[in-house]
Amino acid sequence: MSKYGPKPKDPVERFLARIKLPAHLHDCWEWEGGCSNTGYGSFGVGDKNTTAHRFSYEHFKGPVPEGMCICHSCDNRKCVNPRHLWLGTHANNTEDMVKKGRANGAPKKYCLPQGVYKNRKRFGARKGRKWLGTYDTPEEASQAVQKGWGFYRLYF
Repeated sequence: MSKYGPKPKDPVERFLARIKLPAHLHDCWEWEGGCSNTGYGSFGVGDKNTTAHRFSYEHFKGPVPEGMCICHSCDNRKCVNPRHLWLGTHANNTEDMVKKGRANGAPKKYCLPQGVYKNRKRFGARKGRKWLGTYDTPEEASQAVQKGWGFYRLYF
């Protein structure tokens, strides 16, 4: 027995204990357990680790055939709601990513000044190889590129 009480042994119980359920079950079910460096939920079953959304799909919908991957319709990497998960090939997932404008090569809805890059809802600035930071508007990022502003990021 740990100091926090007995640890549930059943993987399904442990999985469900790490989900933040929303008021409406059709919304995203946020994974509150550990995450990988790519932002996807990580979950251990026995001596193996898997992604939380894959475990959710397999538990609620069934096995994943060889060569297939689990895709998110909501584009939320921490979502484990089985209603938001669908089975597809890597090519299907890439096509979906490009269609939704999340790929590097996806067509932009507007032109950005040189050195300014859109990353979800923020804008990144780069001058040559020097990363200048992220900004809320393309104008702020462009100004940073023009003035060469920069800062160092600290990783802990």
